[in-house]
Amino acid sequence: MLHDYPVESWVAKGKLQNAYWFDQYTWALFKAMSHMLTIGYGRYPPTSLSEAWVTVISMVTGATGYALFVGHAAALIQSFDCSKRLYREKFKQVDEYMAYRKLPRGLRKRIASYYEHRYQGKMFNENEILNELSECLKENNISTKYKYSNKLNSNIQSQDIWIQLGGSNNHTTGLS
Repeated sequence: MLHDYPVESWVAKGKLQNAYWFDQYTWALFKAMSHMLTIGYGRYPPTSLSEAWVTVISMVTGATGYALFVGHAAALIQSFDCSKRLYREKFKQVDEYMAYRKLPRGLRKRIASYYEHRYQGKMFNENEILNELSECLKENNISTKYKYSNKLNSNIQSQDIWIQLGGSNNHTTGLS
């Protein structure tokens, strides 16, 4: 059993071997917190019990504030692209399902390609969004989709006519 502390230990240097138990625990807590939080004090570390307690409280407060800051920053960064995160979660479910069912590699690639083209890396419930819009905005949305659809159809038809006339199918339709 250890009866005495080494001469070079912090307990011996602080003359804490025969000190009152509260003093011993205060300095032990101070040392533990200092090491745990990797805080250095430079030239003037605390010299009295009251300074040690103030320092311990400030270390705990600072560490708590830092943890809260990092946590909030991480939550903020994660919430930036909620739709993309939902897509990744959905695709992970699909991927796990395909692995569970031991689907062939070719079918897995086709399913992955389908999800990529269908959702384009984004995930949202269009019906839910449209139901929340006012009637005027719904009508504007529908007319915009109709105009785009007509433009797409006319470009596809003109490309088909061009190909039928003997042109190359590599020309640009203006949609890229």
